[in-house]
Amino acid sequence: MRLRLNPSNPLPPGRIAWVWEHVSPAHTVLDYGCNDGKVLARLRCADSSILRVGVDVCDDAIQEGRKKYPHLTLRTIYPNEFSSLPFPEAAFDRVLLLDVIEHVEKQILLLKELRRVLKPDGVLIVTVPGKHFFSFLDKGNWKFYFPGIHRWWYTKKLGQEAYQYRYGGGNPFGLVGDVEKGKGIHEHFSRDSLRRLLHSAGFAVEAFDGTGFFQRCIYLCNNVLPFPSLLRKLSQWDTKKFHVKNLFCIARPTKQV
Repeated sequence: MRLRLNPSNPLPPGRIAWVWEHVSPAHTVLDYGCNDGKVLARLRCADSSILRVGVDVCDDAIQEGRKKYPHLTLRTIYPNEFSSLPFPEAAFDRVLLLDVIEHVEKQILLLKELRRVLKPDGVLIVTVPGKHFFSFLDKGNWKFYFPGIHRWWYTKKLGQEAYQYRYGGGNPFGLVGDVEKGKGIHEHFSRDSLRRLLHSAGFAVEAFDGTGFFQRCIYLCNNVLPFPSLLRKLSQWDTKKFHVKNLFCIARPTKQV
């Protein structure tokens, strides 16, 4: 990660620490695809009256987040509701889209709606999986590349009912795992492909950063090698040294779409 963290930053180098650097205590914030609200809970906030909202299509995650973080405003949105979010225009100083857009089928439609609720001088903060040499090791795509093996393994581990709820026709949130059914892949981005996508929706990229290179290899080793402390140190070193496995981006609305 290229960004040098502020000494007051309480978080270890990584995605949330990077976001922390770009959100001030006084900013209104929307976290789209917030899961259980973990990121919002870790950001600074000067006043509890300041608008900070997390939304997600997975109601299970939202309900869990409400138990963990009762001080947060977390809302469930339903498939296709992102085309008309329940917020006025220019409501937020910062919109977070953290490891989300790669799961979404109608990406331009979502980005344009996020642009609508972002202030003209606001900032869109995006993180995505980077496209690089080790991208093929992404376990998020195993269910698409090897559906039979994945189904056998998951069913054996957690049962047929759990598989149907999370990956089969019983999923109530329009997802296959955490990817929209129409998407069919956990997408990876280069800087150029992410820049083109954002530009198509009316955003101009201001800066890129990122973390890691060997993280997927380290993850696989962590499952088979009995050296957790060594692998943890390697992961920390990799996070600080490189910037391609996870791609981070700051973008601002352009004057015209």
